[in-house]
Amino acid sequence: EAKPAYTIDYHLSDTSDLVKKIFSTIKGEFPAIIFNPQGYYIGLNKPAFGVLVPRKKLIRLVVFLPISEVRKVIKSYSFKDPSPGEQKFWNAKCTHVRIDNDEALDEVIAVLKLAQKSTVIKTR
Repeated sequence: EAKPAYTIDYHLSDTSDLVKKIFSTIKGEFPAIIFNPQGYYIGLNKPAFGVLVPRKKLIRLVVFLPISEVRKVIKSYSFKDPSPGEQKFWNAKCTHVRIDNDEALDEVIAVLKLAQKSTVIKTR
């Protein structure tokens, strides 16, 4: 049996207008990266520096940066350390950021740019 083809539309189909707007804003800021839809998330690739997990009313961002770096940039959203098992799954130090409004998306864009830059440096 063929696996379903996961698309961005698949991930956004059952979400609020706010979630669609947040996703669109993030995507617009990163025209050169690959948004790679998987079963439970949308990967931010080339190189991998985070994933977006769309939910009905929010987007959970897993950004591949340690919480100490995220704390310097994110002031308007809640964030936390994932479990050691999840850090091992992503094979990276990472932090969960709960994006439940669009009032400070500049912080989200800034932390993603920091993660992208940091990942590029690590992979060279």
